[in-house]
Parts: sequence; structure tokens; C-alpha cells
Amino acid sequence: MWRLFIGVITVLAPVVLGISYIPQIWSLYKTKITEGININFWYILNISLAMLFLMSLDAFLVTGSYGMLIAQSVNLTLGLVVLVQIIHYRK
Repeated sequence: MWRLFIGVITVLAPVVLGISYIPQIWSLYKTKITEGININFWYILNISLAMLFLMSLDAFLVTGSYGMLIAQSVNLTLGLVVLVQIIHYRK
């Protein structure tokens, strides 16, 4: 039963994580307003997400397990989308 639970959350976690970015991305796209958003947070977050991505890539290369690689790819990509939006709309 535990293995089934872990299997389900391995698939579900990246989906929920991806969905969590959508309101921020959509809001920035529609309003183009970045006031109140700390860009330093997004720089630091994306640096840590890049490190997590590299760790999951290493795990994939060693074990062949790709679940975390997909999750961290989605996380990093969406984090970068928000950062690029902030930079672009502050010009």
C-alpha cells in the first residue's frame, strides 16, 4: 500500500506544483504589474531549482529513474517563466 501511495504522489506532485505557478504567471501576463514581487526571491529560487534539477539529472543518470527529473524540469521551467516575466515587465 505504501509503494502505491508513493507512486501516486510521484506523479501527482509535479502536476500540483505546475498548477501552483499558473495564477502567478497568468496575473503577471494580464496586468504586467510586478510591484510587490521581490525579484531577489525569484533569482535565489531559480538558482536552487537549477541545483535540484542537476541533482535529479544525476540521479536519473545513475539509477534511470526519471520521476524527479520531470518534476524538477517543470519546476525550473515555470520558475524561469516567472523570473523572465518580472524582468520583462519591469523595463
